[in-house]
Amino acid sequence: MLSKSKKKEIRDRYKEENYDAVPNIEQVPGHKIALANSLSATAPIRGSAGHLRNLSAFNHSKKHDGLELPAIRNSNKESLVTQDLERKLKNLSNLSKNDKEIIEMQRKKLHLQKFENEKMLKKIDVLKLNYETLSNSAKKDKEEYLKLKLENDKNLSEIDKLKEENVELGQGKNSTETQCIRYREEINRITNLNKEMEEELKKANQESDVKTEEIKKIHQASYTQKEDIAKKDNQITDLTKQLAKLKEELESTIANSVEVKIVNEIRSENEALRSSVEQLTKQMKADQGDYEQQLAQVRKEAEEEAKKAMSSVDAGQVAQLKQEHQELQNKFEDMDILCNERSKEIQSLKKDLRDAKNTISEKNKYISENEDLILSLKKQLDELKKKCDSLMDSNSSKNSASEVQIKNLTEINAKLEKRIAEMEKSKSSNNKKLKESSQAYDELQKKMKKKVEILQNDVSKAKKESKSKIDKLQKQVDEAKKLESKLKDAKDQITELEMANEQLTGDKEKLESKIKKLVTKNKELLALLQKVLKCYEPIVSNLSCLSCLEILERPLMLICGHSICMKCFNSHSDPNSKDSIVFCEECKIETKNKELMESKVIETLATKFKESKKLITEGVGMLK
Repeated sequence: MLSKSKKKEIRDRYKEENYDAVPNIEQVPGHKIALANSLSATAPIRGSAGHLRNLSAFNHSKKHDGLELPAIRNSNKESLVTQDLERKLKNLSNLSKNDKEIIEMQRKKLHLQKFENEKMLKKIDVLKLNYETLSNSAKKDKEEYLKLKLENDKNLSEIDKLKEENVELGQGKNSTETQCIRYREEINRITNLNKEMEEELKKANQESDVKTEEIKKIHQASYTQKEDIAKKDNQITDLTKQLAKLKEELESTIANSVEVKIVNEIRSENEALRSSVEQLTKQMKADQGDYEQQLAQVRKEAEEEAKKAMSSVDAGQVAQLKQEHQELQNKFEDMDILCNERSKEIQSLKKDLRDAKNTISEKNKYISENEDLILSLKKQLDELKKKCDSLMDSNSSKNSASEVQIKNLTEINAKLEKRIAEMEKSKSSNNKKLKESSQAYDELQKKMKKKVEILQNDVSKAKKESKSKIDKLQKQVDEAKKLESKLKDAKDQITELEMANEQLTGDKEKLESKIKKLVTKNKELLALLQKVLKCYEPIVSNLSCLSCLEILERPLMLICGHSICMKCFNSHSDPNSKDSIVFCEECKIETKNKELMESKVIETLATKFKESKKLITEGVGMLK
């Protein structure tokens, strides 16, 4: 019989080896045989460690001090038991060999798992570095986004300022436009008056020539009359001398009757001569009265014309018109300077908008690259999860150290997942911000285009109105000059009639000096128009095609901002293919047919510029 202490030891060993059913040794006949059978029957085969321990425990219990098997009556039973034991021992030895192989395999697997864990740790370190770089790049993106936001705010503030300035300019333009219209109308009137003045000067010269010829004829007639009168005076003196002689003869020969008769005849002849002389003197006086009446009528007509001219236009008004004309020209120059400054500001704003667009596109590219990285990181994390799960399933019962590593890996994976989620959130927020900034940029671009169109329309309107005002001013000045010339012509005619041939030569010199003045004024107008044409030269370079160097017709806008006409486009590229390329000769940038756009604003500007240039050239030709 076994003691209670030994029974407890055997049960404790069974419990250590995780046996479920521990047999009651006292109930089995043949304690040691029953124990061996129970060990072989009840112990589950779990590899090498469990079986070896069971065998060692069985042998130990066999060699124990207090254990002695009773004598077996039947030898057949002993032989069977020994055979069973030998079979079981063989099975145990085979199992032990298999267990050794399994142990080696498991060691190799553990080694491989350790190696894979090290790889995973390295990958995790790489992922950490990638995450740090991504976080740094995200910070940089945030900083750049803030900078872009500040720039956008600045641009918006500048746009508001430009709006205010445009409003002020519009208010100023309304006043200046009216003045420009008046000045242009006056200038046109002045030009017309200059033409009429030239025609009237020609007519006045012709009339003066006719009048000089008439005066010459009158002088010749008066000279002939004077000669006739002088001849008659000589005849009268001769007759008076003859009468005196006859009187002397009569005194000497009074006695003679014949001589008395002769004297009477002579007296009758003298009386007839006296009557003829009196008639001649009366005719001379009548001719002089008619001549004086004609002079008085001419003087009255000239004075009436002078009064009418003085009532219509004063000299002060003419001076004021000249001053207003000069002020208009100065205002026009200031308006051109302002327009150039506005165009420069608009070009700088366009450059800033293009730079912002380029930065936004670069950010989008960078975000797309980061998206690829995030997807690869997610795939790596999924693979790590799968490997960790497999490691957890295989090594849950064997390696506590691997469990710790797996826990660390799971924690790292969780952290990485959190970071990736944060990255995705930041990415989505960045995408939203970029979309908002792009929308704001598009709105800004649209507003800028509208403002540019409005400014261009305002400038064109102001130019048109200023031209009309200048024409009106020219007309007024011409009318004033005509009136002045009429007054001077009337005065000159009066002086010419009074001073006759000698004064006519002086009047001709005066008229020639006036013609020279008009020629100088025409030259000044030509110089002004040529200055305007010089101001148009940079506009010609901007509105001309880069290939044919002619003013644009049906222009097409390139990517770089320059433009090309439709004829050159059809000659240089295939209009039917969308992928054909057009080469900018100034920027040397290629653009596809897809990216070409028709610019109606440039087309309208080119047409208006052509019309204005034609008008100016026609004016120059007329003045020449």
